[in-house]
Amino acid sequence: TGLGLAASDLYAWTDARVVLAWLRSHPSRWKPFVANRVAAVQELVPADRWKHVPTKENPADPATRGVTPAELSELRLWWRGPGRLEGPADSWPNEAPVEREEGEERRVVAAVTAAQDPENELLVRFSSFSRLIRVTAYCARFLRDGSRPGTAHLSTGELEKCRLRWLRIAQQLDYARD
Repeated sequence: TGLGLAASDLYAWTDARVVLAWLRSHPSRWKPFVANRVAAVQELVPADRWKHVPTKENPADPATRGVTPAELSELRLWWRGPGRLEGPADSWPNEAPVEREEGEERRVVAAVTAAQDPENELLVRFSSFSRLIRVTAYCARFLRDGSRPGTAHLSTGELEKCRLRWLRIAQQLDYARD
């Protein structure tokens, strides 16, 4: 770390149980705002290094409650931390398990897939039936002899073949449901 401490010597504390629950979970469980911040914090301090401290024992709390600098200079909690944590880590009191908080942010993921026939997709993609017929006829011509679209006008026969093909496809799609 930047302080020259080994990671095994580093502990971080919070008096917010919901924050502790966030930090001890994978960021993907939370909505993006929380997930991004949890991921950033977890890069600095591993989840198993976060501990809970009651608000009344939180050394940072007095500074947020309007304590004057003169009072802080005399406040033991500010300078030394909670007395119960002065010994080695294995002598610290056991924490109560962090339970899931009501109102915690959860990311809800839903995936909907629909299998759609390629023919059905083409039927709804084009703005008109005549446009669908023309595009299909050019594609059929290209597949048949490799000529580029627009090189020659489509014949009535080419258009009619494609029109009949699409009518059959539409009937198969529609009557297959019956």
